[in-house]
Amino acid sequence: MNSGKDRASEDSIPGRGGAGIKLRPSPDCIDRREWRGAEETSSDGLGARHGSFSKRRSRIDLRSEQSGGDGNSLKFRNKNIPAHVKRFKSGQSYCKPAAGANHVAPFDICLSRSRDSAVLKSLQEMEGNQENAERPIEERQRVLRPGMVLLKRYISLNDQIELVKTCREIGLGPGGFYRPGYKNGAKLRLQMMCLGLNWDPETRKYEDQDPTDGCKPPYIPREFNQIVETAIQDAHALLGKDLALSNVEEILPAMSPDICIVNFYTTTGKLGLHQDRDESSESLSKGLPVVSFSVGDSAEFLYGDQRDVNKADKIVLESGDVLIFGGSSRHIFHGVTSVIPNSSPKALIEETRLRPGRLNLTFRQY
Repeated sequence: MNSGKDRASEDSIPGRGGAGIKLRPSPDCIDRREWRGAEETSSDGLGARHGSFSKRRSRIDLRSEQSGGDGNSLKFRNKNIPAHVKRFKSGQSYCKPAAGANHVAPFDICLSRSRDSAVLKSLQEMEGNQENAERPIEERQRVLRPGMVLLKRYISLNDQIELVKTCREIGLGPGGFYRPGYKNGAKLRLQMMCLGLNWDPETRKYEDQDPTDGCKPPYIPREFNQIVETAIQDAHALLGKDLALSNVEEILPAMSPDICIVNFYTTTGKLGLHQDRDESSESLSKGLPVVSFSVGDSAEFLYGDQRDVNKADKIVLESGDVLIFGGSSRHIFHGVTSVIPNSSPKALIEETRLRPGRLNLTFRQY
């Protein structure tokens, strides 16, 4: 999600090492389609295991009552994959950094095995929220308001592990994690990586080049988009059941994401109330949704119709939660007031060595 200019970032602690992810090769340089000169709408802010994702069932098993079998597996389905949705090869360089580009060492979202072993041991001794009892399905899925759906603990632990490992693998390469900032020297209180297209906090526009190394942003792994697709389908099923609607896409449109902004907040990270309004005028007018994944530590999330924290509603987003807002809720103000320390699932930390903090992936269609 996009963030405002007045956000200052904390110092990052570079890590090292890497977990190999077996991914398909991508071209050395990524070709991008030429974006039409759509009218830009200004924003108030920041507009497991190795291998493929594990097979999983839908968290809302509504459609399976009428059709046998697992239609929501994250294994690849037999369908055409858009050009912007690819898989990666471990260690693949997505492009050669442009001459004269700023060469900044990427931020490592995971702890190294040597220097940070004491920190990891301390984290492993803490009880994460993964051991909590499973909530009844009616408590796990909520329609917060028209066009806004919260799917609690929707992403399985194994898929969370794979998300972290894949984000780390991509994030350590060209176009990876960095601390975004502004010409006046102000820095955001997060680390950011853009997939599909790069979002520039200074211009509040999407571009096809990363400012830190001159590379084109990496592709969105198609496994990520499959979770998005299934989550929207399950949100539609929930809306149809709760509101007895025949055409749920009038309330929450479907979309095919070609942009993913990956943010990592440390335990002191914050993001002020803002709107995501930097996508194309067509996307905004249709109310195409933003889909948000939360992994790691929990966060207090505010949302409302006004940029006023005192009038905003608050929810806690936990590891594995998926939040979707589109339709009439597409332009809500939203932000992160705090990250809750030591709330990450213990097994997630043990398997990935994810730093203390929250990994957040937000998908949208330009």
